[in-house]
Amino acid sequence: MTNHSRRRFINKLLGGTAGASALPVFSFPQEGKSRTSKDSLPLLNNFDICVLGGSCTGVFAAIRASRLGARVAIVEKQNAFGGVAASGLVNIWHSLYNTEKNQQIIAGLTHEVINRLDKREAVVYAQKDKKSHFTLNTQELKIELDELVIESGVTPYLHTLFSEPYFDTNGKLTGVIVDNKSGRGIIRAKYFIDATGDGDLCHRMGFKTYTHNYIQPPSTTAYFDGWDSAQFNLLLKSHGKEFNLPEGYVWGANLPGTSSYMLS
Repeated sequence: MTNHSRRRFINKLLGGTAGASALPVFSFPQEGKSRTSKDSLPLLNNFDICVLGGSCTGVFAAIRASRLGARVAIVEKQNAFGGVAASGLVNIWHSLYNTEKNQQIIAGLTHEVINRLDKREAVVYAQKDKKSHFTLNTQELKIELDELVIESGVTPYLHTLFSEPYFDTNGKLTGVIVDNKSGRGIIRAKYFIDATGDGDLCHRMGFKTYTHNYIQPPSTTAYFDGWDSAQFNLLLKSHGKEFNLPEGYVWGANLPGTSSYMLS
């Protein structure tokens, strides 16, 4: 594993040293053809598997498939992989062990990523035996996921929005239409994995979907420097009811390797 800053990683990609296949090449429809007609859209590439959504779940699915020999693309609308864990600044993860702490129940790529972050000193466990919950540096997580994607030979499409499914004349799903700064095009694949978090591909294909009656509201998180946890807890205890903030409603953790604090 080679440690990179995110800037160095991007420069490596653009310089071609990570492999030409790492950078998707876009083309445009011929002059005079409508950019809105599906039949005139350019074919960006063909893959065995196309993963929609670059959360940790989507990245892990793409990497595992690539390691098994499949030619894989992953489409992510944000500028980095990691989903809510990274872009949402959620830097507290649950233990990899069961509640009794006598059996590891989560392994695979989750465990691999945590070990890689540990080598970067980007993980802090609540207990020394490493069987507890832990905090991680979400910016370092982005870098590790970048490196894993490239090391595994997955073709990344960042800043790329899945727009709609593409069907052949028999009504079979054979591709997805995507949009980004280079324009609109089609990614074809034999199989597709919907890791969008909301079943976007399934919904737009016409499959029945539903919204659960109970939905957890999204957390609002932010980073602070020079944070005084003791002073904040005192303020929360004294004035929390004034702002409808019951005990336990506000939580946070230090960002490993930095002076920053994540408040949710």
